[in-house]
Amino acid sequence: MRMQKQYFGFKSSKNGSWTILLKDNGTGFDIRKRPVNHFGLEHMEQRAKEIAASLVIESNKENGTLISLSSTKGV
Repeated sequence: MRMQKQYFGFKSSKNGSWTILLKDNGTGFDIRKRPVNHFGLEHMEQRAKEIAASLVIESNKENGTLISLSSTKGV
């Protein structure tokens, strides 16, 4: 199934922590299999590390993809 719905969310706390959520209901993908010469996930992981954030990617064919980027440090 092609993606029909997507969600974007941002929340922050008074203590400076924050979370960005991206979710869709598309076909998903196997995050363990990374095609040769495709660097999108690797770049996302590097950038999360650069800003001391936690990146979580969950994806499967039944539920689409969920990407969460969060940090306990202020922006």
